[in-house]
Amino acid sequence: MRVLQNLLIERVPIRQLRRIVEALVEFGPQNPDPAALTAAVRTSLGRFIVQEISGMAPELPVYTLAPQLERVLQDSVQGTGAALEPGLAERLHQSLADCVAQQDARSEPAVVLVPGGVRAALARLVRHSVPTLSVLSYSEVPEDKRLKLVGTIS
Repeated sequence: MRVLQNLLIERVPIRQLRRIVEALVEFGPQNPDPAALTAAVRTSLGRFIVQEISGMAPELPVYTLAPQLERVLQDSVQGTGAALEPGLAERLHQSLADCVAQQDARSEPAVVLVPGGVRAALARLVRHSVPTLSVLSYSEVPEDKRLKLVGTIS
């Protein structure tokens, strides 16, 4: 039940209930943690999530994180580094809001592509402040989907 709640909070449609249940049956015995199960279900639903974001467009426009920022976020999530500094969090929010504005001007979806370990934390961080931004992990994007790098967040 918690996994379905997580998916709905993240605006992931749950129409593919069979696929969701299959992923829960496959990964549930290995790791009963709702956050880990949500990540596994999102990976299984990747094609549908991407289609909800970009429709049938041949390319998915994405932003990525600069390697140094990615490392800081990974360290923060894993607890090996300091908590995210408030000034950095504010700059990150502003950069992501700017990306959304640029994508809106192009009539394209705003998507940031990040490592799986960072996805949930970044999505929570921007859920209310930048609600139209989609945060995807690399594993959620189907292999046959062409990506168009629009920019890098630093």
